[in-house]
Amino acid sequence: MYDNNGNQTTGFVGLTMTYDAANRMIAVGGSQSAAYAYDSDNRRIYSRNASGSETIYFYGVDGKKLATYSYAIVSNSGTGNIPEIQLTQQSENVYFLAPQPYVACCRDTCSSRVKKATAATGAGME
Repeated sequence: MYDNNGNQTTGFVGLTMTYDAANRMIAVGGSQSAAYAYDSDNRRIYSRNASGSETIYFYGVDGKKLATYSYAIVSNSGTGNIPEIQLTQQSENVYFLAPQPYVACCRDTCSSRVKKATAATGAGME
């Protein structure tokens, strides 16, 4: 089944998919439930998978993803059992800028890929 915008609303094993006004998937229902949220620039900022694990995504002002964190609400007896948010870093993206005429070099630790930028002379930058 599909909605009036062409989005698939039912899938295998009784899954149901829900979309927001911008046609972005916001929820999956059924045996494998999940939820998603997006910011005004269409970037995913939150997800919850079928096991209940929740993830928050952080972006820089330029729109590049900076890091991904899972979080949990925990109580600490040392602070009088006041609930606290505990963030656990899942991935990070680190961006380097070199002096001109070099171009930016990006290291994506999530996938362990390293992109090397080359100077105008053709020499590699580590």
